[in-house]
Amino acid sequence: MRTISRRRLLGGAAGAAAAGYLSSGALRADPLGMPIGTQTWPVRDLIVKDFPGTLKMLADIGC
Repeated sequence: MRTISRRRLLGGAAGAAAAGYLSSGALRADPLGMPIGTQTWPVRDLIVKDFPGTLKMLADIGC
């Protein structure tokens, strides 16, 4: 039977806990609690023609 050191056991447990923490969505896109922004310069022509539709399009693609 193979023995395991306390250091190796705790290291493995810490790695598993970190992996669980990161996969649970703990890292957010807004780490400072501020709203997410986007640049509208690339879609400036679309904003002039259809402002609500352009905002919906940007929201749908995740901007």
